Amino acid sequence: MKVVGVAALCALVSAAEYKKGKTGNDSHWSYDIWAPETEGSYPVMVYVTGGGGVAPGNSYSGLGKAMADKGVVVTMLSRLAPPQPKTDAALESKALDWLEENVNQMGFKASANFDELVLSGHSAGNHVFCELLKDSCGNSKAKAAVMMDPVDGFDPFGIIKNYCITDGESTNFDIPALLLRTGLDPVVKTMVACAPAKISNDHFYENWSGPIWMANATKYGHLGVNDAGVAKLGGVLCADSDEPKDLYHDHVADLTDAFLSMIFKGDSTAEQRLTDASTMKVDAETVKAYNGHSAPFKPGCTLSTVV
Repeated sequence: MKVVGVAALCALVSAAEYKKGKTGNDSHWSYDIWAPETEGSYPVMVYVTGGGGVAPGNSYSGLGKAMADKGVVVTMLSRLAPPQPKTDAALESKALDWLEENVNQMGFKASANFDELVLSGHSAGNHVFCELLKDSCGNSKAKAAVMMDPVDGFDPFGIIKNYCITDGESTNFDIPALLLRTGLDPVVKTMVACAPAKISNDHFYENWSGPIWMANATKYGHLGVNDAGVAKLGGVLCADSDEPKDLYHDHVADLTDAFLSMIFKGDSTAEQRLTDASTMKVDAETVKAYNGHSAPFKPGCTLSTVV
């Protein structure tokens, strides 16, 4: 099957195919998959939804379609269960094995390339895949990470300190990452912020091993990645704005495309798209940290210690 470059897909992909179901292998996840409608081999993103997977995958349909349109097979994982990050990470490990065996048997035109596996998530969903990276580098298969409004731990009050990341200590895994956050993440709407500053974006960025790029969409809120209706309902708990969600989804998809083009395709111009806020679709601020790495940046995950 012909391999299609990520950067070239904008002109080729016009829509997304969609399927939903349950993962096997006793993994207990539901999946919602959006895939490009154009034949070819594409990176696959396995994405744990907000609340450590509690948020339904179909509440991210606009984002899923936008990223599929950029040439990514997006697999949202969700499950209605009390958050248990280590347990959920072990179940995600089982789901990864099942997905690798089954996604390309589901009848999509696109082929999911698990040699270009990206682990991703929203809010506390990042804590789940962080534990999986910490334990095994994502079954020794993860090549990159894309974090969206990451939150560590499932207790926003910080009473239960079951964190994946320890402030002042670099992560034991080294993997290139893109961190996409919003300016309203740490704003308190009801009792506590949906992304408290001490356990969210900077907490991940400052302690990450591997090169990392962070873009802050300053006018958006924690549920910007969700569909507009869901974000409106969630606005009771999470600070939000009236900025258009479809524009933000395109912004997220654009930066994800740039990041994956740089990591997987060796596109030397892609980093400028990650760092030049003047070219972005929404108001944004950017920072980066190479953490001992240098261009050209390579995909892959390594563990420094056994945890």
